[in-house]
Amino acid sequence: MTLGTDCLHDLERALGLEWLEANGLGGFACSTVVGCNTRRYHGLLVSAPNGPGSRVVLLSKLEDRIEIGDDKHELSCNLYGDVLHPRGYAYLTSFSSEPWPTWTFDVEGWRLRKEIALLHSRNILVVRYTLTQAPHPVWLISRPLFAGRDYHHLRRASSDVPTRLAVTERALDLEIAGPGTRCVLRFPGGEALTDGLWYYNFRYPVEAERGLDSGEDLYSPGQVRWLLGPGDSAVLVASDGAEEVSAADELEGEADRRAWLVAGYPEHDQTGRRLLRAADQFAARRPFQDRCRATIVAGYPWFTDWGRDTMVSLPGLLISRGRLDEAAEVFELFTGSLRNGLVPNRFADDGSGASYNSVDATLWLFVAARLYARAAGPDLVAGRLYPALADSLRRLILGTDFGIRADEDGLLLAGDATTQLTWMDAKVGDRPVTPRWHKPVEVEALWVSALRTMEYLAGTLGDAAAAREHGSAARRARQSFEKTFWDPARGYLADCLTPEGPDGTLRPNQVLALSLPYKVVGDDVAASVLAAVEQHLLTPYGLRTLAPGSPGYCPIYAGGPAQRDAAYHQGTVWPWLLGPYLRAKMSLMPRGEETRRWARELLGPLLGQLDRGCLGQVGEIFDAEPPHTPRGCFAQAWSVAEILRVWMDYRLGELD
Repeated sequence: MTLGTDCLHDLERALGLEWLEANGLGGFACSTVVGCNTRRYHGLLVSAPNGPGSRVVLLSKLEDRIEIGDDKHELSCNLYGDVLHPRGYAYLTSFSSEPWPTWTFDVEGWRLRKEIALLHSRNILVVRYTLTQAPHPVWLISRPLFAGRDYHHLRRASSDVPTRLAVTERALDLEIAGPGTRCVLRFPGGEALTDGLWYYNFRYPVEAERGLDSGEDLYSPGQVRWLLGPGDSAVLVASDGAEEVSAADELEGEADRRAWLVAGYPEHDQTGRRLLRAADQFAARRPFQDRCRATIVAGYPWFTDWGRDTMVSLPGLLISRGRLDEAAEVFELFTGSLRNGLVPNRFADDGSGASYNSVDATLWLFVAARLYARAAGPDLVAGRLYPALADSLRRLILGTDFGIRADEDGLLLAGDATTQLTWMDAKVGDRPVTPRWHKPVEVEALWVSALRTMEYLAGTLGDAAAAREHGSAARRARQSFEKTFWDPARGYLADCLTPEGPDGTLRPNQVLALSLPYKVVGDDVAASVLAAVEQHLLTPYGLRTLAPGSPGYCPIYAGGPAQRDAAYHQGTVWPWLLGPYLRAKMSLMPRGEETRRWARELLGPLLGQLDRGCLGQVGEIFDAEPPHTPRGCFAQAWSVAEILRVWMDYRLGELD
């Protein structure tokens, strides 16, 4: 995507447009298209030395300027308190997001191109400046501003920062606050001029809107300058270690890797190609046991690799694209981290372990395994994956943590009034905002699907006795499901069975029950459920999490953490739910081009988000009511995964 001056010189609009670079380790770079940081998470090198949870904001930004004689032209843009300074966006003439973020500045007849790229599988940033047009040489000066902090926190000026600084003719090597904050800045052909300054009171308005601290100070050890003539380039490389790179070769290799992501995919389907590139940004690696293994980042800029999100996203991001080796590594990571049969809900940021407070993450593992077996063949499941699934299922049946166990009716019990074990997991203090325990509808549908998956795998792999056992349990669970969840008076399924009886609140979780590899209700019931969902929950950007007019309904997701948590699943729209909705809906519609065109049209508004918010990405959530303002993470794995999966499975890109 390319932006021109009509957008870049409209500051209010430009500050709402962001870009993202991900390095395949969980690290990233991001900011606004005019280079003004508006979040604590914005930065040019957010490294992840030990997987997604270890992120550190090293290099926050670069303050660039062009000097032409005695004239100094500042190219950067910052918010200091209520003051905008400098106003470098006025020199911007274009921004392009492909193959990596690229800006063009025009300064009185001098034209400068600036490119920023993160190198895949390394915590290395390459910045390349090229003077593409100039009547005579000019000075380019770049001042790095460092944060050196955990990515959730903020830096304040201190007399003991930096803890170490070494300057040579070729590099600046500093630690802001100890070894974990080391950053090496290399500048071949440039000259370092050190001074050691603090820049005070950067303001991040997005953090203020979220009810969080929004001010920061950044440290600069000095500046780097190059004398550039027409056609000359200057390169700056930032990393978290001593590794040196050949910037030109590395950028060429990185361009080839990004081209590979869409190799063989039709050029006329630009939407599909953009979704494929978006999907790749969530693929990452995490150290585990003796080596690194593939994982999936749930969302940028603040989520790491969550078990539930990973298993939901795995089919769309990796399996459907034939990246089966990476998918196998994801299974290795999460099955190798099972505890008492449960998939980790999330890994601790400090690497100390994991939390397991989820019932559905484990059940989504069975869904992903079934789809993996379909793509790769059951023989590839027979090794480590099938035994892990069998052990997990056994523990779920007999009973495991959080009161999870099979009930006498064949359904699965989970949790109590104090737990939040489903994807609707927000808490305010110790109180679950959306208490869904005992027998939530999607959990029971996932349970039936897990039993059927094990019936299939056992039968295919030659374990006839296990196949019969699992098949019998699946039939019993489905009969109980049909008997207890369907409410003909309402025309839809209960959201949850509680000890006091069915909870008839209209939520989208029942759509998940209609879209799994194995059905739990007939077509007539499914049609009735979808009619209710379409009347009360469907929006242009996804499904509401609660029907308008229901007790607790929140139309706007805004305010401080407690206010936002109270709205998170109480009406807020989630785009990832369009994937299950479309699969359920299209299974009841005639096959053919007319149905596919209907699906593509329905996805149109959401696909329009690729040109808004974080460019080339789809975010986490939207407000429940028009104008459906986007909120939350600006790039969410399952949002992209579910759209991409539908796009590919139904060949929507083949339509004119």
